[in-house]
Amino acid sequence: PGSMAPYTGQGSQQRRHGYVRDPAKGFWVGGSSIKEMNGVYTKVDRIPLGMREVYFAYRKDPFDQNDPTGGWLICMTKKPEPGSVSWKTVGDDSKQSEWIIFDPSINERFGHEGDTVIPGAGVQWKHLHRGMDAAG
Repeated sequence: PGSMAPYTGQGSQQRRHGYVRDPAKGFWVGGSSIKEMNGVYTKVDRIPLGMREVYFAYRKDPFDQNDPTGGWLICMTKKPEPGSVSWKTVGDDSKQSEWIIFDPSINERFGHEGDTVIPGAGVQWKHLHRGMDAAG
């Protein structure tokens, strides 16, 4: 995913490096062979019941106003306690969180190492084989 933020730079000015401290307002997913997953994701406060602890959640637009918790989600979630699940978490074991892309059935489809407010892009995401039991 790529982060969305208002453009604030001047085209001819020198660019400076900085740090992102606040969560993104949204993300863009493009180029996936899963066409339904591609699109703009915006930050939301409501998530489906039964999910594990979520720090940030982004839902793919447009989403069904009659079902404000449905659809594709990108979430930064709390990592489960070691030994509490049968599957391996994403990234370094010292990380306290992981980024997960959930499909509309709340299956965990892709994962990225956490403890960052903006996840990486492309091949840094790993394909997951976790079902609803991952909610813990």
